[in-house]
Amino acid sequence: MHLSIQLLTQITHALRRPPQPGQFPDRLWVEIEAQGWAYVHQVEDLVQAMDGRTHGLRLRDLAHLAGYPVQDVYQRPRFKNASAFSAQMVEAADVAGFCIYLEQLGFSVNPGPMVNGLYAQVAVKAYLTRAQSDIYGYGVMRYRENLTLSAAESCNGEPVQQDWRGTFGHRYQCLVRGGQVTSLVIAGPRWRAPRHVVVECAVCGTRYTKGDPESARNHRTAHARALRLLTPQPSKPMRERLLRGLAGERVDVNSPLWMHREVHSRALRFKRDFGYDFLQWPSVTTRNRLDPRWVGYLFADADGAIDGACGLFCDKGAWRLDWAWIRPDRRRQGLLAARWPYLLAEFGDFWIEHPISDEMHGFIARHASPAQLRQIRERYPNGSPINNLA
Repeated sequence: MHLSIQLLTQITHALRRPPQPGQFPDRLWVEIEAQGWAYVHQVEDLVQAMDGRTHGLRLRDLAHLAGYPVQDVYQRPRFKNASAFSAQMVEAADVAGFCIYLEQLGFSVNPGPMVNGLYAQVAVKAYLTRAQSDIYGYGVMRYRENLTLSAAESCNGEPVQQDWRGTFGHRYQCLVRGGQVTSLVIAGPRWRAPRHVVVECAVCGTRYTKGDPESARNHRTAHARALRLLTPQPSKPMRERLLRGLAGERVDVNSPLWMHREVHSRALRFKRDFGYDFLQWPSVTTRNRLDPRWVGYLFADADGAIDGACGLFCDKGAWRLDWAWIRPDRRRQGLLAARWPYLLAEFGDFWIEHPISDEMHGFIARHASPAQLRQIRERYPNGSPINNLA
């Protein structure tokens, strides 16, 4: 985390002084927990009551930089058409999260009663804010954090390293230049250097941390999703659709939603594989949200296993092929070539959206209609390799 040299120096000097512990302000916390919010001065009173060394620190700035913001909160008016008055406040969970952070730095702050009061409502949530995540993992992660505070400004002078151990077992490594603190590393009493290794899966492309159970779980989910596309299984519904011939592969507003989901998943893979910024197939959950301007095709074998897909879009009456994706082990086997005459018959000399991959350059040069090649030459007289092949 980056903060001003002045604030970093103040924090360092405060941590080097002997602790000034105080009583936990039960009455103040009960008031904050009941209303769900705390005024800025209440947060300062709460923290300073537990550790006198925090007097003089810009706690508001530190809370903001650490990710526990002060917000404009409006008191609900008695009448809906009346004016609402605002105040700058901090949510109760952010108050607890900020106190956890101060304890991680080495201040004698006791977040335990706050965590106990808020844990039950946090534990049932599917998604957590940063402060809620701090509360949820507090019992396991307490004293296990390793934090680095760095100065936002540069400072001249020969670096001098100062190491010391705090009263509560925290280990500090401070770097000073020209009398100014430029960085402070804090290791909790129970922190140990992680043995985790970040790797990238060659199959699904997911980066995950070996040894981290949550990261491994996310990787398994992504891996299973990728295998559905890379090694698809025979599909009975798709096999039944193929009884209609290539028309059974068409995906439009009259197609079942499961076919739209199959096209959508392959559009996502296309976006990921080629590094595009946006998804070229709408995500829909109900039939009334289907867009008639989009038509897709699923490329399936005789057993109904879906080997690829493509998406076409109608822009002001003119069709264009936005993308086509085929699983790697089925490429260069004529899947798109077998369907190309059918696409030309249905959509005419549709435009082929650029940029185009190297593999697609050769395909278009061999299979595109003369009108399509002419469109490319006219629009990209010098910018498309297809011009050299046509």
